[in-house]
Order: sequence, then C-alpha cells, then structure tokens
Amino acid sequence: EFSDYARLLIARPERVDISEAIEGWLKPYRLAPPGALRFEWHAPAGPALVVVDPRLLRRAVINLVENAVAAAGGRGQVCVRLHARGDEWVVEVEDDGPGIDPRKLEQLFEPDVTTRETGSGLGLPIVREAVEALGGRLDVDSEPGKGTRFSISLPGG
Repeated sequence: EFSDYARLLIARPERVDISEAIEGWLKPYRLAPPGALRFEWHAPAGPALVVVDPRLLRRAVINLVENAVAAAGGRGQVCVRLHARGDEWVVEVEDDGPGIDPRKLEQLFEPDVTTRETGSGLGLPIVREAVEALGGRLDVDSEPGKGTRFSISLPGG
C-alpha cells in the first residue's frame, strides 16, 4: 500500500460515466454481500460524466466501501449513492456501524492512523490523495453509535 500511496499523484484522466463504472465495481458486493450485510446502490438514471482517472477513482471508492463493510460488521447496512450537486457529482459511502470518535476525525487522513485493529493506517490517506489528484474533495461525517458517511465530490465533465 505504501508504494501505491507514493504513486497516486500521477493521474491519467479520461471521460468516464462514473455511474456505470461504480455500478460495475460494486457488483460483487451487491451479488454476495458478506454475512447478513445489506448493501445498497443508488444512482440517477442516465450518464454521470466526469473527467477522471478511473484507476484512482476505483481505488478510492473500493477502499471506502471496504472500510464501510468492516465498520458494519457483516450485519448492518452499507449504502453507496451517486447524485448531482450543482456542477459536481458526489459519491457517498455510508455505513451504520459504530461511527468514529470525534477526536479521531482530525487525524483520520494521516498515515499510520487507523480505527481498526488490523488496519495499516494508509487506506484513508490513499483515498484522500487519489481524490485530490482527481481534482475532487473528500469529506467525512460521523456520529458515534450511528455510523459514518464519506463523500467524494468531483467536478462534472
């Protein structure tokens, strides 16, 4: 993961329908969710065109989904949504897991900081670097006991 972290700054942008791409990336989770997990995908009808490096976006989305699946613990719910907001496309990954301690939120994107016992602490810094390399923004909203939502905002294309 460390070598991926170092390589992420090199983006190879192309015009992509992220609705179609994300739907494909999520297919394994939707067809066979782990445990009793409920997995949902919501997107508007029609294309959602952006100019991004699909490799970087995939890495960011899948990392957030994997974190959400782990937080939900195989018994909760993970929901991925795509929606337009002004001239941006927003990808939200939300879980109903335990949430993140507000004191941990400030450090969450620093290397070697993890909320999991077996995490490397590089996943979220990689996500942040990937999203920023795409010209986007990564936000997090979490409430202890209620879950966490990560939002990737990308300029429309």
